[in-house]
Amino acid sequence: MGATGTAYAAGSFTSSLDNVAPGFGSRVWEDTNGDANQTVIRSWSCWDNQQFFSYAQPTYELLKRNIGPVTSYGRVTTTDCKGNQYSYARWSRPPAGNYNFAYRLVNGYKHTFSAAEIYVSW
Repeated sequence: MGATGTAYAAGSFTSSLDNVAPGFGSRVWEDTNGDANQTVIRSWSCWDNQQFFSYAQPTYELLKRNIGPVTSYGRVTTTDCKGNQYSYARWSRPPAGNYNFAYRLVNGYKHTFSAAEIYVSW
């Protein structure tokens, strides 16, 4: 995959989230760990679909898809991404493998969540 928007990224994709429930999983990607880049999820124009807050802080979990049990690389709660603001979730250079992320919470609640843009790079 070519780099889109992030210099030297091994791969990336752009998507959106529309009214997703906690536990929603993204598509799977392969990280060959051929570079020193971290895995980053950038969220833009987000909202909590069940409560009107003046902010939206999503929590994502990075998951390594193994043969057998899935390995979690932890949850990250981002800064506010409501309106025209970007927020970032970062994981420092996880080992080579197949990954996806799961949406877990927004503003600390298990509410449905939307984001006009999600950009993932690894």
